[in-house]
Amino acid sequence: MNKKNLPIFISLLIVSLFFTVIFYYGYTNISLSNRQLKATNFYDARLSEDLSQEEIEKLNQVEAIELAGGTSARAHSAKYKDHLISMVGQDVQVKQMREESYLLAGRFPESADEIVLNESLVKQEDLSLGDELAIELGERQVDGEAIDARSTYTAEESFETTERRHYTLVGVYKDFYNENLKINYGMPLVADDEVLIPLITFHDFKAAYAQREAIQDEIQDLLGKEVELDFNDSLVRYYGLDVSQSKNLMTKLVNALSLLLCMGIFVFFIKNIFWVWGLQKIRELSMYKSIGSTDFQIYLLLVKGSVTVSVLPVLIGHVLGFFLIRYLFEVANSGKAEVVFFNQVHFNWILSLVIILVALAVVLVAVIYPARKIAKIDIIEGLKGNFSLSKKKGKKRSPKLWKELRLNNMASIKSQRYISAIGILIVAIFCIVYAIADYNRDFYAFDDGYDLTVHYYNDTGELPPILPEILADYEGEGYISKEKNLAIEPNLELSQAAQSLGLDEQLKQMMADTKP
Repeated sequence: MNKKNLPIFISLLIVSLFFTVIFYYGYTNISLSNRQLKATNFYDARLSEDLSQEEIEKLNQVEAIELAGGTSARAHSAKYKDHLISMVGQDVQVKQMREESYLLAGRFPESADEIVLNESLVKQEDLSLGDELAIELGERQVDGEAIDARSTYTAEESFETTERRHYTLVGVYKDFYNENLKINYGMPLVADDEVLIPLITFHDFKAAYAQREAIQDEIQDLLGKEVELDFNDSLVRYYGLDVSQSKNLMTKLVNALSLLLCMGIFVFFIKNIFWVWGLQKIRELSMYKSIGSTDFQIYLLLVKGSVTVSVLPVLIGHVLGFFLIRYLFEVANSGKAEVVFFNQVHFNWILSLVIILVALAVVLVAVIYPARKIAKIDIIEGLKGNFSLSKKKGKKRSPKLWKELRLNNMASIKSQRYISAIGILIVAIFCIVYAIADYNRDFYAFDDGYDLTVHYYNDTGELPPILPEILADYEGEGYISKEKNLAIEPNLELSQAAQSLGLDEQLKQMMADTKP
């Protein structure tokens, strides 16, 4: 590499590295948010009442609905050897909705004799995909009464088997096993006569949300009964449908302006480096002009040359930036209590192409001004090296080319230092902000100041004996607090002042709206 191009090489490497880190950071976080959102919110809306599979099938007649399916309305108790399992099934339509999921291996069930189990159970029993499993179905009972399949295991309970079924293990799901609950997770295909929670996806979520009342009326007419269409609140917030469009537009404008500002800063400092680079070629360019080259041809020659010398540092900076952001994500996610499922940096050739084009766009914009100025230098003055590009009076320049180049080269080195400092500062700020955000996310998710909370509700206000026993056995600090809630019949007379404001009628209307 020509030593004269070293300032350009270093500066553009930093520019490319910076844009690679920023773009891949944003892309990875957006991809992470989208995949997590789709994995946990795979449906757009649900109905307020459980339906039969025949009724759910009718929902596909609604034009706005893309797919209608269902999951088990209640969990079923099951047992494999000594392991309790909470079975929550889904139909084939819900399987199609799950474009993203926490499925670690295999696939979702497609027939009645297939099942997905959680990772802990698979590892404990050393199971593999395709294994045949004999699973007992029945009820968990305490003192002869059935308890919920998701209730915490107690030594007093028993399991009453009603039937045994053989399943083929076809998938392994991300762990929901809780050592304290001692309940595993199983996902079979729903039974033909099972009542389901109806789940819906739309062709266009935003359009469906805007027409939600009309769609709800159409569903009610189709089913012949009153049901409420409840849109997924997480998706409503994600698409910004709960805020004004101006606020959504403002967010996009801020992001675009931030990118343009970063490009402008780098253009400002790289311009001086290309200025010196162009002046070093002044005699060669003047010779071209002496044999008939036009100013525009000289300008194009400078632009072409600047792009040529920029390709290598841009590519190297992009590769270094990609491995840097990948390393930062690995370091940030290491040592966590839970493996981050989607938080990984993957290569995307379209994004890489965009980053390289943005870096080259910075070069093209930065070289415009010096190239135009240098292209207009007189032939004789260029060959002699005796020229002045400054129109300002009182500003002294050296009449000798090489001395002038030396002065400008010092300015180039200064610009290079500015670029390096700004690039390093921005990347350092990015690392600090990411580390603080990651710490706060873990802190507020896992370190709320306590390890265990128990909520118990009754009408007498008496504590079950097990709670003081748990507190006595617990080595750390703990406490038991009580809350008392009062229910008042809404039959008291309001004051005359309240009645004069019409509050009594408003309360009656509100009470009527809240009644099931």
